[in-house]
Amino acid sequence: MWDFLVFKYDGTPRLKVLIFDLSCCEKVLPCHTRDRGEGEEQIENSRSCDDFPMKSPGNKRKAWKQREGCMNANTSSTSLSDSSGGSMSPEDQKSHSVPSYILPRRTYLTFELKKKLKEKVRAICSKTPIYGCVMKKTSIEGKPQTMDISGEYADVYLPFDDQTLLLQHLGKSWEVRCHIQKSNFPSKRLLKGWKQFARDNNLQVGDLCLFELLENREYTMNVHIIREK
Repeated sequence: MWDFLVFKYDGTPRLKVLIFDLSCCEKVLPCHTRDRGEGEEQIENSRSCDDFPMKSPGNKRKAWKQREGCMNANTSSTSLSDSSGGSMSPEDQKSHSVPSYILPRRTYLTFELKKKLKEKVRAICSKTPIYGCVMKKTSIEGKPQTMDISGEYADVYLPFDDQTLLLQHLGKSWEVRCHIQKSNFPSKRLLKGWKQFARDNNLQVGDLCLFELLENREYTMNVHIIREK
C-alpha cells in the first residue's frame, strides 16, 4: 500500500515499471509474463531479482540516488532528441541549447519593447547570443559613466580580464575599455570610451542596446539601439 510507480517508455510497445515503497527503495518483484490480447502493450519490470540488492538503509539511499541520477540523465538525453525520435548531432545539440539573446537578471521590459527585441534578434540572425542591456542612469549620467555586462554572458563570450572592445554603430566605430569587476557577482564593465559612445549616439535612460559579437573580428561588437520612445 502507498507504493508509487515510475513508467519508462523506451520507444518500443513495452513500458518498463519501477516500483518504490515509502522508504524510496525499489521493490523487486518476481519476473513474469502473461499472454496479451491483440493491441495490448506489455508492461514488464525493469530489473531482475539480482540486479538491485538492498539490505540496509544506507544502501537504499545510495541506490535511490543512483536511480535518480539515471532518471535525470534520461530526461536530458530526451530533450536533445529531435521530434522524429532520432538523436541530434553534436552541432544540432549545441545550437539547440544556445539562447538567441541574454539579458541581465531583473531586467523588466514593456510588452512593446520585448516585441521589438525579439523582432530585432530574429533579423540579426547571429550564431552567438545577443547581449541586451537597458540603459540606466549610471550608463548615461553616472560619474564615472559606465555600463556593466553580466557574468553570465561575459564569462563565456568575453573571456578576459582587461581588453579594448570595438563598438560599431551605423558605420562608425568607438574603442571602449572593458574590465572585469570582481565581486559576489563578477561581471565586465565598459569604462573609458563608453561615455563618448553614449553621447555620440544620444543614448537615453530606458533605451535598449543589443550587442552583437562578430565572429570574424576579435572583440568587435555591432550595437543595435532600440529607443524606448
